[in-house]
Amino acid sequence: MCAQLQVQVASEREYRLRLFSQAAERIRLPAVGLAILLTVGAAAASMNAMSAAIVADQRLVATLRALGFSPATTAISLGHTAGQPANLDHFAWRSDCSGLFHTSIAA
Repeated sequence: MCAQLQVQVASEREYRLRLFSQAAERIRLPAVGLAILLTVGAAAASMNAMSAAIVADQRLVATLRALGFSPATTAISLGHTAGQPANLDHFAWRSDCSGLFHTSIAA
């Protein structure tokens, strides 16, 4: 007894379409996993950047609040300096009297 060969006749277009759909099914799961991983990574990176911006402006906020500025005025000031790093290195605290004075001496 001889085994019979199973043959399916299909056009080249149908054959390539079937191959493409099989390849797409194999790629879909890793692609979705990678998309989820990249989404989580982007969310973590944006939270890290926001946290760093808050920490950078923390000294500025504390200084403005200590000088008596209201929270609204402080928020407006931070909105005005958005995108610029907080740099108070040209200000110094005097130890002999309370107050903030401007120094023109570069450190």
